[in-house]
Formats: sequence, structure tokens, C-alpha cells
Amino acid sequence: LGIPYNYTLLWDADLERLVEQCAGLVSLVTTSHSEGAYAPGGLHAWIQGLAAPADLAFLSGGIATLLNNPLTATWLPGSMKKVSYHEDLLLLFWRLCELSPTFVQATLKNGNTIHRIIGPMLYYVYTNRLDPGKLGLINIGIYNLLLLSGERNFAVRLNSPYEDTIVFDFWSFSGCYADLVVMVIHSLMVGTNHRLLLLYDCLLTIITNLSPYIKSLGLVPANKLVHLFELFSSK
Repeated sequence: LGIPYNYTLLWDADLERLVEQCAGLVSLVTTSHSEGAYAPGGLHAWIQGLAAPADLAFLSGGIATLLNNPLTATWLPGSMKKVSYHEDLLLLFWRLCELSPTFVQATLKNGNTIHRIIGPMLYYVYTNRLDPGKLGLINIGIYNLLLLSGERNFAVRLNSPYEDTIVFDFWSFSGCYADLVVMVIHSLMVGTNHRLLLLYDCLLTIITNLSPYIKSLGLVPANKLVHLFELFSSK
């Protein structure tokens, strides 16, 4: 005999569905259009008016925690419920960043939070790059990177060593977050889904935006950049 354990002892299925539906609803409402233009409403105004540090930290920290949830290993198998609505979370994060510059700056101010968001974001984009059914997920991940790459603080944060527990299957990968971004972008642009061709301009813009602030790259990521240069200069 032993002490029974399982996430079902404390799991609230109704609460999980509520969180998933709320994330999708907020994303839907904030992207609604009226006669070809954004239709501002009470929710837009509320998001744009967010200023309390506690509220901003709650939002960014909650998104980071849920994005990492499916990728978190535990000592006891089955002890933690895995959620799978990361696409809704990435869309929500994108809308929050678009509507609230204050949210962006507050998130970038906390290096731990932005690293906990960028790590799983890159992982989901990378692991789904060959799946035609996940094109929407890849698009929203790239749009998030494009938006954040325009922020100096984000580019500077990428110089931090990659110490996340999320494992990529890159050959002998080690380095900083900037190395990881380059490796993922190269993987997306070379030998992958042809439907990603429309994202090439976005991917090259991300590299351009980040390049002035990246202090160094590892040997493998640097070679990937040279390969991209050779690939596009020969066309």
C-alpha cells in the first residue's frame, strides 16, 4: 500500500476549460474588425490602461507558466496535469503586446519571465515546422518574435546563456538565446514546409532587428547564418 497521488486529486476540469475559453475569447474579441479597421471597445481600453506592476506581472507570469506546463518534467509521473492550449496563449500574448506597450516593457524588464516565454515559443515553432496543420501556430510564434525583435531590451536579453530545461534536438547546441533564435530560424528556412515561404521576409527582418545588439554567436549558429547568406545571395 502507498499514498495515492495524481493530478486528479486537485484538478479542476471546469477551471481548466474556463481558462482556455477565456484566452480564446479575449484573443477573438481583441482581433475583431469593423469595416476593415479595428473596433476598439471596453476590453481594448482596459488592456491599454493596464499599468499596475502586480497586474502586468500576473499576466506575463501566468502566460509563461502555462506555456511551459506541457514541457515541464516532474519527479512523479502523472503528478501534474498537462494543458495543451499554447496556441491560444501565444495569440493572447501577441494581442497584449500589440495593445499595451506598457505590458511589453514590463515583461522585458523581467529577464526570467521573457526567457520563460521565448523558450517554449521557439520550441513549439520548431517542433511543428513540418506539420501543415500547425501553420497557424508557426505564424503566431513568428509574429510574436517579429514584434519583440523591434525592442532593444528584448535583443539584449537574448545574450543571456540558455539554461532552460527545454531540450531541442539540435546537434551539439549550447550557447545563448540568440544562438537558439538563429538555429530555429535556419531550420524554418531550409528544407521545411513550402508554405512557410511567405514568412521568409519576417524571419529575415527578425535577424536584422536583433543583429546590432547580439554580442556573440556560437560556431554552429554562425555557420547557419553564413549558410543563409549563401542561399539568398545565390538567387
